[in-house]
Amino acid sequence: MTNVSPDTTLEQLKDHFAKAGTIAFAKFTYKGFKMRKASIEYEKVESVKSAISQFNETKLHESELTVQEFVVKEKTEKKERAPRAKSAAEPKAREAKPKNMDDIYKSSKPEKKREPVEEKKAQAAQKGGVYIGNLSYSVTDKAFSDFVYGFGKIKEHFIQRDKRGRSKGFGIVVFRYPQDAEKAISELDGLELEGRKVFARSDKGDTTEDSFQEGGKKK
Repeated sequence: MTNVSPDTTLEQLKDHFAKAGTIAFAKFTYKGFKMRKASIEYEKVESVKSAISQFNETKLHESELTVQEFVVKEKTEKKERAPRAKSAAEPKAREAKPKNMDDIYKSSKPEKKREPVEEKKAQAAQKGGVYIGNLSYSVTDKAFSDFVYGFGKIKEHFIQRDKRGRSKGFGIVVFRYPQDAEKAISELDGLELEGRKVFARSDKGDTTEDSFQEGGKKK
């Protein structure tokens, strides 16, 4: 949940949400000057739906809470595909000769594999991408994940790093829905993370290695 008042203690939060069911675990995932984020785990699944129904968009200590279900995705093993039966026409099709020199050039030219970082940049450039700049170099992937959690379903999030794995001072978050990205920009811009005020804007796909100075600031 997000938008928890700084005046609310963890015990007060647990007492408030215990009305929906027995709580197994609760913690603050982010503590800011203006607002906090928290995560609560119930012993029963039905208690989660009850908590969302009772407390989403309700006020606690004059702050309107945003309560959403957070599901941890488990990695599933890829199923091996059964070999496809070859048709009698396939060998002939493979033996067909190119019609001209352009075809010969195209067939001999190796395909370029896109690097993982380039794939992330391409994904972030589409609608729903949010750029988070001025990050402290000490911010971990876990801290960054907790910081951007709670505004909607996230497709991808990462801290941009150099070839040695060192942070470049900015990160990218790609939300499933553009309206969630706009909400995240509105609430995250100007907040502090590990002693530094970050800035948030819509990602334009211009986060190349040469276009930013240290700390994620535009040259």
